[in-house]
Amino acid sequence: MSEEMIVLEFEGSWTANTFFQVANRIAEENPQRPKAYSYYGAFHAWKRETSNFSEVTKELFSEGQDVAEDYMLVVDAVCGVWRLFCSEEQIPEHAALADRWYNTERAKCSSYSERKAAKLK
Repeated sequence: MSEEMIVLEFEGSWTANTFFQVANRIAEENPQRPKAYSYYGAFHAWKRETSNFSEVTKELFSEGQDVAEDYMLVVDAVCGVWRLFCSEEQIPEHAALADRWYNTERAKCSSYSERKAAKLK
């Protein structure tokens, strides 16, 4: 990672109520989907609206190197803050949404690394 890397920051005024309002809106817009879909979507809305995750990852990937491990450190940091949010807002049953996202992102990184290694053979 370059020394000029943007630092991952969180700010905002999300509450459990905000989370459920966003989840309900997503559920209303997607009535054919299970409720878990709306919670996962609300998690991503929280990430988008309370952090600079997109800016950090955009800069990280602009370096043009294999940054999978650095990316996963950023993902892990987001997950940690989400778990803290869930604990503070007394919605611990939704903390596992971070685990789902983490596992998805880890699988993407592993797949990318495997494809890259296969090309080098």
